[in-house]
Amino acid sequence: MTLPRIAVALPDSMVYEYKHLRDKTEKLGYIIRALSIFQVTDIFIYHSPFITPAEAEKEKRIIKNIIGYAECPQYLRKQLFPIHRDLEFVGVLPPLATPHHSVETKLKEGEIREALVYLGNDNKIYANVGMKFPVLIHNSPPESLKDKKIRKTVRMVKENDSHKFFAEIVPRELVQSETYWGFKIKFTDISVAKFGDRLKDFFIIATDRQGKSYTTVKEEIDEGVLKIKNKNSILFLFGEPRFDLYQMLKGFSNIKLKDISNIVINAVPYSGTRSIRLEEAVMISLARILPVVGIHN
Repeated sequence: MTLPRIAVALPDSMVYEYKHLRDKTEKLGYIIRALSIFQVTDIFIYHSPFITPAEAEKEKRIIKNIIGYAECPQYLRKQLFPIHRDLEFVGVLPPLATPHHSVETKLKEGEIREALVYLGNDNKIYANVGMKFPVLIHNSPPESLKDKKIRKTVRMVKENDSHKFFAEIVPRELVQSETYWGFKIKFTDISVAKFGDRLKDFFIIATDRQGKSYTTVKEEIDEGVLKIKNKNSILFLFGEPRFDLYQMLKGFSNIKLKDISNIVINAVPYSGTRSIRLEEAVMISLARILPVVGIHN
């Protein structure tokens, strides 16, 4: 069975309101833990009109470093993430415990792992796969690396009549189609108003308190009134902590939320609180709406 592609679009201001780096790190941890639980494969970061370009650059750097660190398997972090001020409080991040983080102490035939691939002094290609010693790569020419160390997805292969293993590089997309293999994060400078134009391959679900109740949407789907045209590529669009999507579009006179999404859904129609935090909205929306549209039933 091919796994669906589940994406979220979040603003670069998602943790802007938190002034202390520890709080930013903690909130990002809640969000990416929720995304991992519901097997989100793509995170798109769009520009919020409520922060300046300079503020956006700082926020994006923090988001990139912290989320990238959390997504990276533990045995590769020291090599891929040198000491940086943005990572001072990564100790508060929850473990993701996703398949590409969970490795055994012994290699197995056909096992898939994330690896740091590099060129050895003997001009052979090696991979750090989380063991005491690196393994050889058999399907990557030395000239493709030169002085670089790059992260790749590899499959372990046992040599004939031997206890030794070597690794072969495999496309991450191929692995992701069969096993949840974490997420990729993509940054863009475009605003939420232009987002729908860039991601037409997705069925875009905008999440907002002014949308249809998720229970109403379920009834319409069950009755055949509403059809989800592409269940294999679903994108959830979220507003920022201080402003919902309708408020974010007020500065664009000719653009409505329905113009940039396929449907607007309210995942918490009977909230007992004045507002819902972004990390709460992400968790609740994915938990309630994915089964409604036929994913993770």
